[in-house]
Amino acid sequence: MVGKQGCQMENKSISKNAILNILRVSVGLLFPLITFPYATRVLQVVNLGKVNFSNSIVSYFVLIASLGVSSYGVREGARLRNDKKFGAFVSEVFSLNVVTTIASYLLLFLAFVISAKMRSYFVVILIQSLSIMFTTLGIDWVNAIFEDYLYITIRSLIVQVISLVFLFLFVKSPSDYLLYAAMTVLSNGIICVANLIYCRRYVHLRIRFNSKMFTHLKPMLIFFSNNMAVTVYVSSDMTILGWLAGDYYSGLYAVSVKIYQTIKQVLTALYVVTIPRLALYAGDEDTTRFKKLFTDISNTIILVILPAIAGLICLSGEIILLISGKSFIKATLSLQILSVGLLFAVASGVIVNCFNTPMRQEKISLHGTVLAAILNIGLNFFFIPHFLQNGASITTVIAEASTFLYCIIRERKLISRYIEGRSMIQQFIVGLIGAALVIVINTIITWFSVGSMVHLILTIMISPVAYLVFLILIKNKYVVPILKRVGLKK
Repeated sequence: MVGKQGCQMENKSISKNAILNILRVSVGLLFPLITFPYATRVLQVVNLGKVNFSNSIVSYFVLIASLGVSSYGVREGARLRNDKKFGAFVSEVFSLNVVTTIASYLLLFLAFVISAKMRSYFVVILIQSLSIMFTTLGIDWVNAIFEDYLYITIRSLIVQVISLVFLFLFVKSPSDYLLYAAMTVLSNGIICVANLIYCRRYVHLRIRFNSKMFTHLKPMLIFFSNNMAVTVYVSSDMTILGWLAGDYYSGLYAVSVKIYQTIKQVLTALYVVTIPRLALYAGDEDTTRFKKLFTDISNTIILVILPAIAGLICLSGEIILLISGKSFIKATLSLQILSVGLLFAVASGVIVNCFNTPMRQEKISLHGTVLAAILNIGLNFFFIPHFLQNGASITTVIAEASTFLYCIIRERKLISRYIEGRSMIQQFIVGLIGAALVIVINTIITWFSVGSMVHLILTIMISPVAYLVFLILIKNKYVVPILKRVGLKK
């Protein structure tokens, strides 16, 4: 049975949180449709490449500072949220995070001393390194523990608007790439300061530099190692591409990755809201509810991701033309290749975050991610010199697939006890039909030889409606209840 934590947490609706989180991420998708095209046209390929190459460097040091705090904090905090020990837990973890942040800045300084290549990007890296401090101060994991997605959504909307205004006011020429980098970092800084103030409603945060805070270090290091491996195989593409091929190809790849990651974030928003609840069920050993929720979220992802992949492959060229213009059209193939990786990236994300983390199987996640990182780095040195940005996309897909396959092979018996296999097969078939619908609709629109913008709009408008009608006709058990809840179906 679910204990008192479960009863209180049940008051938070997972479906409501999912809708809020999807809204937040979708707006995050909408704003780049305005800001990113402007930035790519103003900054041009080379300067955009400088910003993204520098960001890939800083991302490693952000990771060192974060030390797996978010994943560990959400899992353990969800179990303690109604316990008197919660305040001490948050303060201890935050204090340890401050120590790792200081260490991260020291390592960044050392990297500048050692690397002449990094010194040539000194100013832009220094600006973006503010995100190291902001990430620690943000403590967004406290809001996630209490499933406060209403605040998270409102906060994100406000900051998006501020960022949009700053972009149009200050970024007006290619030489303004430093202002663009600063604007991106400072907008995140506003979020982090707001978080620091807002979290006081849940916990009185204190700095506690004592031996007790180090008791959290060992389990956090497992999450950190996993996150480090993920960052390596995600960021190594951009880093190695910039090193071996130059800023031009980094700029092309930056567009593909931006679109790919934005779509992935929307899909991730579906399942990330379930992590605290799954951690609670696992802690209470409530197998029935864990199995139902894990099956439901897995099937929902399947229904959405297959048509999404088909649509992204079909419309890659049109999306790039809309967002970045003709000068980035060579990024089309790399985006199409990355589209395939969405299946493995989101599927492995569900296993790693919604299963392994609540069930304390993060060591398996770590092994799978390390395998992916090794493959990605090694293959980058072969594929990038031959295929440039397309080679970087290929290695990313291979890395995402290796993590997924490793976890499935290692945990097939355990996972099978917590998921309804027959139901997943049924939803997979439905998802494939949805993907076929998207391809057919896109093909029919192509026959009429309309412009790229009209093609994009028609496909995006018609395909989801056709798929939704199909799901209603077959009375899909995941879609129909949602429509009834929002009043779209009686």
